[in-house]
Amino acid sequence: MLNQFFSILFIALAIILTGCNLPQESPTPNGASIAFTQSAQTVEARLTELASFNTPAATIPPTQINVATSTPIQ
Repeated sequence: MLNQFFSILFIALAIILTGCNLPQESPTPNGASIAFTQSAQTVEARLTELASFNTPAATIPPTQINVATSTPIQ
């Protein structure tokens, strides 16, 4: 009797807990949400574009090249 009670309790608890994780319908975006997203993406694109113009190119300092000559050593 006690074993049957725990079995029913376990099954009921499992059904209740799995019911909490059922997939929910995702909300549809409204016009304001879409406008905010587009404006944020535009700002991000403009900032990225401006950052690429302000990045200085890597400059390598000139190095002295020793050229071999045929001068005799005294």
